[in-house]
Amino acid sequence: MYDGLGALFGGQDIDFQEDPEFSAAFVLQGEQEAAIRQTFTAPVRAWFAQQASQRFFFEAQENKLVFHRGKPVPPGESLELMDQALQILRLLAHGAPA
Repeated sequence: MYDGLGALFGGQDIDFQEDPEFSAAFVLQGEQEAAIRQTFTAPVRAWFAQQASQRFFFEAQENKLVFHRGKPVPPGESLELMDQALQILRLLAHGAPA
């Protein structure tokens, strides 16, 4: 719902024509579309697609990355969330330009 509201107020979803399943499942928004496309390589999109059944948010601003579920996480689930964050960090670091 909020993504739809964002679109009404000028937010635009960045889609990947070569990956319609990913584009249908996720909303990517940002001012630097080229950088976002460069970051979301095929392996990164595949990882997110594998996690699609879980609700989480991945946000970036300047030099900060935030990976969260949008609500407090019970202690028993915190290790899983940290593991997911480390997985995506490794994927992003692997695809980073030299």
